[in-house]
Amino acid sequence: MTRPFMILPLLALLAGPAMAHDAHQHHGPKDAPAGTASLVTIRLPDVRFVDATGTARRLDEEVIGPRLVVMDFIFTSCTSVCPVLSSILGVVQDRLGPRLGPEVAMVSVSVDPANDTPARLKDYGARFGAGPEWTFLTGAKPDVDRLLARAGVNAPSPADHTPVVLVGDPDRQAWVRLYGMPTPEQILNALDTVAQGRERAAAGVAFKEAHHGNH
Repeated sequence: MTRPFMILPLLALLAGPAMAHDAHQHHGPKDAPAGTASLVTIRLPDVRFVDATGTARRLDEEVIGPRLVVMDFIFTSCTSVCPVLSSILGVVQDRLGPRLGPEVAMVSVSVDPANDTPARLKDYGARFGAGPEWTFLTGAKPDVDRLLARAGVNAPSPADHTPVVLVGDPDRQAWVRLYGMPTPEQILNALDTVAQGRERAAAGVAFKEAHHGNH
């Protein structure tokens, strides 16, 4: 049975200046119940990937930028976990509506960069109705491995990678990691939590600056 998704109590931690480090950040439970959530601090590596158009882009600055992000990990020849996750993200894409693009980016990174060419990623994304703000990425294996290590995704082989969806604020390095097959509602709930954490942090900074100015 799916464990209840208790994301709202995480707000205080996400809004704080620092977030508790997940002891399992680099060794997530592969068979954790769907939607199991953990708070993690992730600093995205400075890596350059190639998107489905064949354009080389830096992950943090050029793909995500200042936005919040929903990220998962797939490979195009997968016939089990990946299509399910991509179908879930397809629903998330639809439900985000006007938030997708200006506020939120969606990113799917291939764990099989040796075989997943931009053309294959383009065809794969089309199967799930991916729009222009849902970016599919491949790249050099060392760069993919760096991201997987930072993200805490075990991937000894493409077919044996941990099913994970990450929802985060890269600027603050504040993330919620969802194991297994979270529902669209769980992903959107996590996204709202991260967004509220950003707003609270910004309000706290503004308060401190105003208070400092009065002195």
